[in-house]
Amino acid sequence: MNTYPWHWTPAMVDEWLGDLRSLRDLRRSTIRSYSEAVRAFCHFVTDPLYDWAAMCEERFGTHPVQVVHEWNTVVHVQDNEADAKKRAFTKAELHAFFEHCDDEVARIRAFGRKDWLPAFRDATLFKTAYAYGLRRNETRMLDAADFGRNPHGAEYGEFGRCQVRFGKAKKGSPPKRRGVLTVFGWTPHVLDEWFTEVRPLLGTDGNPAAWPSERGLRIGCQRINSRFITYRKALGLDDGWTTTPSEGPTSPTSSRTAGTPASSRNKSATSTPAPRPSTPASPRTSAPAPCAGTWTPRPSRPRTEGRHEAQGRVHLAVA
Repeated sequence: MNTYPWHWTPAMVDEWLGDLRSLRDLRRSTIRSYSEAVRAFCHFVTDPLYDWAAMCEERFGTHPVQVVHEWNTVVHVQDNEADAKKRAFTKAELHAFFEHCDDEVARIRAFGRKDWLPAFRDATLFKTAYAYGLRRNETRMLDAADFGRNPHGAEYGEFGRCQVRFGKAKKGSPPKRRGVLTVFGWTPHVLDEWFTEVRPLLGTDGNPAAWPSERGLRIGCQRINSRFITYRKALGLDDGWTTTPSEGPTSPTSSRTAGTPASSRNKSATSTPAPRPSTPASPRTSAPAPCAGTWTPRPSRPRTEGRHEAQGRVHLAVA
């Protein structure tokens, strides 16, 4: 606002926020975070415990006041603030996305390049985010130990449950925890291949992260975004699609569905596009490349019914 805090007025805040909306075209959530930062600062400088107001009055002849109010700021009245233009993937689009993830792993590995390992990691990360209905940071912060058995779903083995430890926090609270049950039959296959055969090739001794980085502890949000955008452009999908869920944290594969009986879970799995193993066995990849370690692609399993069905919508909740 280009002036000292003791000269701020509600009218200045109103004009400033109006410029952010009309000139810079910032999102409502961003504008709200800016206004909340100013509100918190004004609360601090006007708190009588610190005598800032009295000191300013003595030195400058005026004192700071609270300039952020409900009537001149954006109020957070709903959980989902996504752009209405953003829609969910169709099943055909989601299937094409996963197919492209797998094809990229096969293509890179065929050239004998070692960066097929990060491509495999990111492909598995996207499938996991979809399978459990996770946000981007929730997926990124998973550890290998966060997957375990579900006593009511023995068919999923060691991957019957995902413990999310870094869920979206409420104001002033630590990250929220929740458990999400496995609902798709293909999920354990994808995760088992990653954790037992591919992840060790990244040299993960002592690293608890489910998705280790090539140079650090775990993959970053920017890396997830860049990989997603690269695949999105390669498929010619709408630029408006991001790794942010289009309808909030709950997806057809999240905890809302996870509490259903096993029969319902199996029925759901047959009508949802199942990603194939991350790299199919084919002539060009059956012989491991020099950089491929000891990993050999698993045979592709039979396609599930309805995986090409285009009706309905499914959500890739990766945020």
